[in-house]
Amino acid sequence: MKKQIDKWKSLYEKNVGKLKPNRNSGEEIDEYFKSKYAYKSINCGNFKSIVEYNVLSNDFSREKLKGEKPNVNCYTVGDIYVGIDTVSGEFHVECENIENASAIYDDLFAFRGLDETDLKNYVLVGQYIELHKINLK
Repeated sequence: MKKQIDKWKSLYEKNVGKLKPNRNSGEEIDEYFKSKYAYKSINCGNFKSIVEYNVLSNDFSREKLKGEKPNVNCYTVGDIYVGIDTVSGEFHVECENIENASAIYDDLFAFRGLDETDLKNYVLVGQYIELHKINLK
């Protein structure tokens, strides 16, 4: 894991200042997900509570709520659970086999983009650059 974090930090340091804020809203992420995946809407209180807890317990996620409460939509795609907060734009993807879930997570992360606060976080910037295979000059 340290090697991966060092890679993201290096990508950040090489590209800091070259990216502009481009974060999509939670509603846009939700619509993107629904337009791309064969999903089933679910009413799963436990999973919804987990997603809400994750949003509320993280300072960066909570800041994106701007005083509002999370509004989480829950879905399944096969055996993958997806929760999208339409207020903050945060999402949670879960599956017993994480490899099955990683493609959806990466896709949503790349689509979501980064805001001004995210652009100060070398892990988020490094992941974003890596997923987009961006070659910034």
